[in-house]
Amino acid sequence: MANVSVAAEWQLLYNQYYRKPEIYPMKRKHIDLSRNKLRIFNSAGVQISETVWRHPGGRLIGMVWTDDQTLICVVQEDSGIEELLHCIAVIEPQYTISGNVEVLLGVSDASVLVVEEDGVQQLGVGLLRGPLQKMVVSGPIYT
Repeated sequence: MANVSVAAEWQLLYNQYYRKPEIYPMKRKHIDLSRNKLRIFNSAGVQISETVWRHPGGRLIGMVWTDDQTLICVVQEDSGIEELLHCIAVIEPQYTISGNVEVLLGVSDASVLVVEEDGVQQLGVGLLRGPLQKMVVSGPIYT
């Protein structure tokens, strides 16, 4: 074993020193992305799920989990979005008029896009200044 200084493990961040010890080894090996599969790993790198990606020509622009742990994927050719995506939020089906999941996207031109199965609608045109950095959807307010 090589002699390594204990001080070499510590990194200065502003005025504090931190270190990142390895708690467990990462399990993932070389991942071949050319097989058109979507894989989900936990923080240790252990694969927990896998599915066939049915949109090989579509560029994935955003992913978000619903309350019931369904993964929602937004692809560019389903949505036609050209702007840079800054944030994403899900409106659960019980809170939408259509009864389907709707996804809110904060894009670089300072607007919000609502993406659903039928298409894309733009909201907040001219109302927002600068791109949104974070969105959160809250439930209905009962009085």
